Amino acid sequence: MDFKLFKLNLKIAWMKAMGKMNKVSSSLEFTSAEINAPKILIIFPIDKEVIPKSMEAISGIINSQKDRDAQFSFIINNNIDSRMNFYNIETLSLVVLKSGKIDNLNDIIDKIFFKKFDIVIDLNINFNIEIAKMINELDSKYKIGFVSKYSDYFYNIQLKAKDNIYEPIKDIIG
Repeated sequence: MDFKLFKLNLKIAWMKAMGKMNKVSSSLEFTSAEINAPKILIIFPIDKEVIPKSMEAISGIINSQKDRDAQFSFIINNNIDSRMNFYNIETLSLVVLKSGKIDNLNDIIDKIFFKKFDIVIDLNINFNIEIAKMINELDSKYKIGFVSKYSDYFYNIQLKAKDNIYEPIKDIIG
């Protein structure tokens, strides 16, 4: 077992022992149509390689919600921040260090902790404990993310990554 995986297992075990983490209750009867004017938080992938694919999904999600007065908030990787303009959408930037560690996570949590989101969507295919802990802190009925060894603790709607990675998210939200 490599050291990073050992550290991750240790962190999760510690959070479970301290009562800071329990499995998220399952919400199998999800339909976005039951939420009027949903508040949706989308967390962009940290991996730069999948950002172009995630942009297609995000545009599909936004288009599917435009008639429902949805309010969006984005959390994006600071490495792509300067290249994108999201106009009237609240956008927060994660400072991702070369090691992959997120430097300003507590600042982001402070800014969004008291906001109530109907749906939180994590577009990170590879599990990231720091982002998962942030999602765990948020008050949201639906938390959508990808299946991993630890996803039961953070997401009540879990998707499998396939060839067309983000298509299931567009299908669920749309």
